[in-house]
Amino acid sequence: MIRSIAPLAMQDVWVNAGFFVLRPAVFDVIGPGEDLVDAPFGRLAQADRLGGFRYSGFWRAMDTAKDRLILDELWCSGVRPWAIWEHPVHDELVPSQSRAPR
Repeated sequence: MIRSIAPLAMQDVWVNAGFFVLRPAVFDVIGPGEDLVDAPFGRLAQADRLGGFRYSGFWRAMDTAKDRLILDELWCSGVRPWAIWEHPVHDELVPSQSRAPR
């Protein structure tokens, strides 16, 4: 029996992009020889000191030459949702001194 698999874009799948915002006190939680994520994050989660944020806006990795090619093609086609400075609706996100003249 052949099963149909829906495209990934239609799945409820989230990517852990691996970006962290940490206070300097996090270094007090990391033991000698430990990596940040394994044991320290477990301890922080148990202490209710670790949180996450689900971002539903545009995101795409640029880890490979193929990723770069895809993003370059999007840029050249005019499809560039990451260029928030081009979208007036997002003016409040861009500091006034760095806004491009209109």
